Amino acid sequence: MYWKPVSGLFVLLFLALSPGQSGDGLSSAPSFDGFAQAIGGPNEAFSTGAGDVFINPALMSTARNTEIQFSNLINGHDVQFFSTALVWPLSEKQFFGVGLFGLNVPVGEQYDGRDYSLQYDNTFSFNMNISYGYRFRDFSLGASLEYASSQLYPGNIMVRGSEVEGSLGLFSDVDPSLKLGMVLRMRNAHSTLGSPAFQWGGSVVWQPFKVMGERLQVLFSLRRDSDGRGDLSYALVFNPLPKKMLNERGVKSLSFRGGTANNNVIFFNIPGRRQGFYNDSNAGLVGVGLELMPIYKIELGINYCYQFNELPQNITMLTTRFSF
Repeated sequence: MYWKPVSGLFVLLFLALSPGQSGDGLSSAPSFDGFAQAIGGPNEAFSTGAGDVFINPALMSTARNTEIQFSNLINGHDVQFFSTALVWPLSEKQFFGVGLFGLNVPVGEQYDGRDYSLQYDNTFSFNMNISYGYRFRDFSLGASLEYASSQLYPGNIMVRGSEVEGSLGLFSDVDPSLKLGMVLRMRNAHSTLGSPAFQWGGSVVWQPFKVMGERLQVLFSLRRDSDGRGDLSYALVFNPLPKKMLNERGVKSLSFRGGTANNNVIFFNIPGRRQGFYNDSNAGLVGVGLELMPIYKIELGINYCYQFNELPQNITMLTTRFSF
């Protein structure tokens, strides 16, 4: 079996990359749909549909059909976000994906009770991603290439930045109740982005009770970058509806989730200036999501998330998925 050496390597890396002091951490990526937002961010072992192209290219191997997914933030206050993703199975073993997203954040100065964090008047980011995945017997591998372009407007001055990121991903079903995922990200950044050269991410999804299956899942994620900064998050996902009740009236799933993450995020670095929210603090998140299938092979997901110790606090994201 291939999964034994793969899982052993994963565990060794997981222990070796355990987080230390977190200072000014860096988020690996924004949460690309409402589900990821309410579990403390992307999880490299948990598939959320076509949005997997942003999180772990190896996760595309879980797709059974071609999927196109659109997500929009509909009540982010002044924050605007959209994403579009496509996963296309080339064969039973090969998968291709593309994705793009945009983020516009008009921000101001914030105070976390200890010190101030400088916020720019406006930040805009645009990302484009191309991914490829291959499924072996007991695990899957994937690779992606992403280009990111950002613009900051401190006052009336525009500052540009760009970066190219390459990712290598691993996904394995160790057994029906345990899934492992891992991603290595390598970056070449210019100007404002200030990202670390390398970042590792590892995640575990565990179903503690066989009788409940995917209705109850525990999620853990660990990330660490080449600058020595780390982030640990964990979450619980619960679907109260038994399988026999699903799809009877077009309801695919109803899920409640909650989690926490170290919210030490710095999006951009400029000499002598810094931008970020609530440095080195913990954010708690709770959410609820409803996925409907009103028309054959068309899914509509509505996800709500409330964030503690983070702005904005109330987030509602609408996700539409086409499968064919």
